[in-house]
Amino acid sequence: MIYSDKPAISGGWIVFALIMFFPIGFLLLFIRWLKHRDLSYHKILDLKMARNAFGFICLIMLLMLFNPDLEGVQILVLLPTFLVLLLVPSIALHQLSKRGMKRLQARYDEYRHLIFVQDITSIYSISERMGIRSMVVKNDLLRMIYLGLIRDAFVDNYAMQLVFNYPLGVDIILTGAALEDNGRREPTAEKPEKSKPMPKTLECPGCGSNSVLQPGESKSCEYCDSALTYPA
Repeated sequence: MIYSDKPAISGGWIVFALIMFFPIGFLLLFIRWLKHRDLSYHKILDLKMARNAFGFICLIMLLMLFNPDLEGVQILVLLPTFLVLLLVPSIALHQLSKRGMKRLQARYDEYRHLIFVQDITSIYSISERMGIRSMVVKNDLLRMIYLGLIRDAFVDNYAMQLVFNYPLGVDIILTGAALEDNGRREPTAEKPEKSKPMPKTLECPGCGSNSVLQPGESKSCEYCDSALTYPA
């Protein structure tokens, strides 16, 4: 199964629907949320998308208050209404997305502890230990593999297990001719292995959304088309 951080429905389509067909934009956002019910990271993206939607609508409504046809009393009534109904939810969603990202990073650390320290690779066992649905655990592990947080591994969808290309906790033992040959070698200084560049999560300077970039990758933000480049 190939994992991708790309949402089920593009944020660009949702913004377009909010501008051109106002209620349909929120309907698309709700459908996207349903499709992401088993995707922890995508749920955070949905919170950010909802935050941006409320903030955008609040900005439009505040600009409408500059209409010269509006009387002072009407402005005094509309201004706090817009702030309470639109700006406050936008700020609340922003805080929820930040807390959600911190919780997700902590969950990744706990996954790594269960896998590499306790040698637990069964998705059902991890699900039971952490009190999280097995499909959520599976997709979390797929994303960790995608980001390079778990290397040389894949998810067996039939056994619902994380499978490594090498046995966990097994040391290589030299025997026979290989052992004799090893004993005759001169001791040499070990060369430090060069660590491979890791995927990085970048925050868009235009809209603040997060995007994962592979080493050397450049692309446009899917929400505002700002240029994003993997840092050197």
